Amino acid sequence: MAIYFDNSATTKPCDEAVAAVKKAVSESYGNPSSLHFLGIRAHDDLEKARRDISEALGCRFDCLYFAPSGTYANNAAIFGVWNRLKKEGNTIVTTALEHPSVLEPLKKLKESFGVNIVYLYPDKNGNIDKDELYSVINQDTILVSMMAVNNETGLILPVSEIRGAVKRAKAPAVIHSDCVQAFGKIRSSPDFLKADLMSISSHKIHGPKGAGALYVNDKKKLKPQIFGGGQENGMFPGTESTPAILGFSAAAKALPDIEQELSYIASLKKRLISQLKDCDKIVINSPENSIAYIINLSVLTMKSQPLVGYLSDKGICVSAGSACKKGKRSSTLVAMGLKPSVIDSAIRISFSRFNKECEVDALANELLNLAKRI
Repeated sequence: MAIYFDNSATTKPCDEAVAAVKKAVSESYGNPSSLHFLGIRAHDDLEKARRDISEALGCRFDCLYFAPSGTYANNAAIFGVWNRLKKEGNTIVTTALEHPSVLEPLKKLKESFGVNIVYLYPDKNGNIDKDELYSVINQDTILVSMMAVNNETGLILPVSEIRGAVKRAKAPAVIHSDCVQAFGKIRSSPDFLKADLMSISSHKIHGPKGAGALYVNDKKKLKPQIFGGGQENGMFPGTESTPAILGFSAAAKALPDIEQELSYIASLKKRLISQLKDCDKIVINSPENSIAYIINLSVLTMKSQPLVGYLSDKGICVSAGSACKKGKRSSTLVAMGLKPSVIDSAIRISFSRFNKECEVDALANELLNLAKRI
């Protein structure tokens, strides 16, 4: 039986999601745009899923648009806002800690269209300075994109502070937050984060892959970037993946109480750290202000990839960083100013509600054994 600690890359679909997907494939297989009874059934199921996920997120159902993934949602937000507001300013503010699905679109805007991209870098403790956030936003700023939780270290970023900075600068900026690692884990409603746009994903909350969503509080703030049949009110045209979306909905409905679950996950993280803290060959890279679900650490006696392989041979799954990095050195850890030796030996451990204390103990034992190697 696998011991799975790579939940920030993807999660095991919960039983409720699996059942919903199976039912959708066999009973709700009509095209939601078709006018016969199977199409109407699929459409009704789709709209119920929209309401259920909106309720879990804490937003109006008519502000939620289904996308194929969090990456699609992030791209739609960034390119959509730029296309809508590019005549009002030429500056976008973000952080050096963002997911590639944010950093790469911004790189494209800079290289192809000369957009001024301002990056906020973490301090020595891995945190984003709020005063610096206020200082870089000005009347030329049209978009601020900041993730709610960093996918590699678990850092919780000050998204809710952006609104004040935008208002003080009298900027036309739209606020976007990649909430893929936050949704279902910590409080992250649009009202709480004071965000205009939010991206979420099914497979990070024990739903199936192939479904994500973009929250948009006012569609006038961005232009759709994909064109076709007009599904999702033109935001993400193309036949909706009803099975994946209904699985997403089932996973959202199955989410446990956030505070109660956070307490349990925090106990697992504390249990792991308590067993590793006295080992001078193991360095904890995650800052104190990090979500309980993620811990980034380095075992200085072995590089990341061999370490992941060693643990895999023992039946334990962890990550060498973001699964989207494809083996490249972590830009997040580089931005934090960590030593190359620490970065090259870093792994990410990410928990879920299905992990057990005995699994944490097994992982700690293997890490300590590796740390003793010279």
